[in-house]
Amino acid sequence: MIKKYRLNNNLSYKELGELVNCSQGHLWMIEHKDRDYPQSKVLIKKILKLVRKDFILCIVVGNIIK
Repeated sequence: MIKKYRLNNNLSYKELGELVNCSQGHLWMIEHKDRDYPQSKVLIKKILKLVRKDFILCIVVGNIIK
């Protein structure tokens, strides 16, 4: 989840960390080492909120353009 969102939006660990209020080290740890890291559930919820915002924004912009 973290890797997919980060790569789809061309974000570095630092940039994504700033969006979800987490250090780049924690993001890397969750993505590569320990998917059950204590903060992973909270981070995944935050990333899902970002994905929803992106999706809603695409719909709104699409409706405005039409």
